[in-house]
Order: sequence, then structure tokens, then C-alpha cells
Amino acid sequence: MGGLIMAGQLLLSLTILVSLHEFGHFITAKFFKMRVEKFYLFFDFLFPMANVAKFALFKKKIGDTEYGIGWFPLGGYVNISGMVDETTEKDQLPADPQPWEYRSKPAWQRLIVILGGVIVNLILGMIIFTGIMYTWGESKTPIAEVNKTGIHIGSFAKEIGFQEGDKVLTVNGNHPKYWEDIFEVKEIMAENPYFEIQRNEEKLRIEMTADFITRLSQEKDEFISPRMVTYVEKLTPQISNAKDAGLLINDQIIGADSKSLLYFHEFQTYLKDHKGSKIDLKVVRNLIDTLTLNVAVTDNGTIGFKPSASKAFKVDTVHYSFIEAIPQGIKLGYKTVRDQLTGLKKIFTGKINAKDSLSGPIGIAQAFGASWDWHWFWMLTGLISMVLAIMNLLPIPGLDGGYAIFILWEMITGKKVSDNVMQKALSVGLVVILLLTFFAIGNDIFKLFK
Repeated sequence: MGGLIMAGQLLLSLTILVSLHEFGHFITAKFFKMRVEKFYLFFDFLFPMANVAKFALFKKKIGDTEYGIGWFPLGGYVNISGMVDETTEKDQLPADPQPWEYRSKPAWQRLIVILGGVIVNLILGMIIFTGIMYTWGESKTPIAEVNKTGIHIGSFAKEIGFQEGDKVLTVNGNHPKYWEDIFEVKEIMAENPYFEIQRNEEKLRIEMTADFITRLSQEKDEFISPRMVTYVEKLTPQISNAKDAGLLINDQIIGADSKSLLYFHEFQTYLKDHKGSKIDLKVVRNLIDTLTLNVAVTDNGTIGFKPSASKAFKVDTVHYSFIEAIPQGIKLGYKTVRDQLTGLKKIFTGKINAKDSLSGPIGIAQAFGASWDWHWFWMLTGLISMVLAIMNLLPIPGLDGGYAIFILWEMITGKKVSDNVMQKALSVGLVVILLLTFFAIGNDIFKLFK
């Protein structure tokens, strides 16, 4: 039953996201008077082979467009007249462009059509996050709770005068109620920003450097953060090492091997120092039992769990009116995009291992969970919407970013890429996409059996 619930949530999420992504292409094409021949949710063929197992579960022609639902549920497509894409066969296009065709339109119009799906995914993600903020509110950590244990500092914070365990009192003379308010734009963009902190019994003022904004944008996650006692909130399905070792939700991790590791940042550092090895985890369960669990550390320095801020601190739920929820949703959308781009950068630079970070349909279904939780469903759907936007912008032929590169080349040089070159590039791009797809699915299966 749990597997059916996971699959149902994945299917519903993909239906929403793929339909609206393709609608972005569809509506912009229609706006510029292009003829749309097909609008399909899922593929009606074995992608990317346009003539293999070609059938639809449902189809109906209205005007010039055939609307349908395909049988292969990993995507969808809009077939626009005069556009070379994965469904176009060689020499299929007539010699002379027609006024209603994609290829007869100005480059700027074609660029908008190509980016229409990505734009819709970004807007959709922010709408979903806004709805979440309005319906369920946002968990925030009171400064008073953080100040019970003090802060953990990164190299930049240490450089400008912070020390481990400092307690934040004010930002620019204002007393933030919640930890998250410290990084509000109005605070960090203030002229000559400063922090007032308490160190032991002494109160100090720490002035920000002239390059504070630039450094903060680069190192925000490593600037200052709450020192958090390590409780287990969730065991991640993508990495099962912790689960296999016997770690349970609500366990408190207090050390590893012979070392005391009370705070989460200390534990993270220890894991990074023991990548690819096994450690003896010291765990407190039910507040009374102390256990030792032997767990394998991945090559990325993780074991597969999410720490619980709500167990470490008394967290408040802040509710918003609809108007208040809008900027909060946009802010969460921006943070999601920033975090995903940071993650991609770390994958490409080899700082994290792709096999531990990328998930296919099985891994995504597992992330939804075996019980239906609408809050988590919409949160994950919003996240996937942002991820789809980013992944579609990768400069790989066959993805929206690949098409955009060719159009930008045309706009810069004034020379249009020929249909023959486009088809050859698409063939190469589809091989890359297939390899990435097989890698993600194979990685899911490997993790499942492991």
C-alpha cells in the first residue's frame, strides 16, 4: 500500500508539473500565432524513439491541435509546426517556411516560446510556496532558543571577529525575534551593518566589512548558524546507511567512536574527516538508553538523515495573511533556486558525489513517503518545479537550454543554425539525456537493492 501511495503522489506531482510546463510553451506559441499540432501529457511513444510503441491513452483533436495523454509517464511535449525537436524526423519539414510555423518567426519570439516552460515552472514553484506559507505558515526559531547554545561560525565570521558560542543580541540596533530575521534584506543591506553579541559576560559590537554583502552571498550558509544538538528528524531514502545501522527517528547523536560530538556541526565535520569509512555512533534513545551503532560513512561524508530543529529548539509556527504570504513564497523560491544551483556547482566541481545526490523516479517517489501528507506533497512539488526549471536550462540539445543557446547564437551572429545541424545536435543531446536518465534510474535501483 505504501508503494502505491508513493507512486500516486509522484504521478500526481508530475501531471501537474509537466502539464503546466508544456502549457508554457503552448500558450506563448499561440500568442505569437504559431500552429501547435500536438499537446501531450506524457509521451505517446517510447522516448526518444518517436515511432516505437506509438499510442496514446487518450487523444482528441480540437481545431489545429491534438490533445492527448501518452502511455510513457516521464515527460510530455508540445509539437509546434516548423520546429525541429525530438519528435521531428529527418527531411520532414517542407522547403519553404510557412507564416504559422515556428521557424518563420523572429528569434526573440522563438526564445520566449522556448523559455515559456521554464518561466511557468519558476512562477508555479513560487505560487506553491506562497500557498504553503498561507495555509500552513512557516517554522521559525526564536533568538532566545538559539542563544541557549550560541552560534556556530564559519571562516568569514571568524575573520571579522565572531567566536564559537557567541550569542546574537541585535542587528543594526534592532532586536530580531527569530533567527531567520537576522538575514532579512533590510538588515543586511543597511548602511554600515553591525551585530551586537554577548560573549560570556561581555557585550561586544562587531562591524561588518566593506565586502560584507558580497562575501555573505557567497558564504551565507557558512557565516553563522545555530549550534544545534543533533536529533534525527528523518531518515533519507536516497542514502540508507543510517537506517541500515539501526538509527531511528528522534534518536539523539552524542558522539562517534571515542569523541564527544554534542552539536550537529561537530558531527558533520567528523563525518567529513571519515569519508568512506565506518564509525561507531553513540546514540541516546528514549532519553535513557545509550547505544552504539556501527555505520558506514559515504564518500560525501554523510550517513543519510536529516537533523531536527524542532527537537533541538522550541520552534514557533508563524502564520501569514495571503498578502504577507506572497513575498515569503517568493523568498523561499529564490532560496530553493540558489540552493539547487549551489548543489549543481558542487557536483560539477567534484565536491559532492553525483551518485549520492541525484535521484530518478524511484528516489523521488520515496521522498514523497508512504503516507499522504498534503503539506509535504506541495512542498516537494514546489521543489521539483524549481529543479525542473533549472535542469531544463542546462545547455544540452533537446532541453530548453540547448534550444535557447542556438537561438542566442543566431541573435548574436545573425546566422541561423541549419535544420541539419540542429537534428545532429539533438541526436547527441538525446544520447546525453538518456545516459543521465539511465544513470539516475540505475542509481535508484542500486540504492533500493543495497
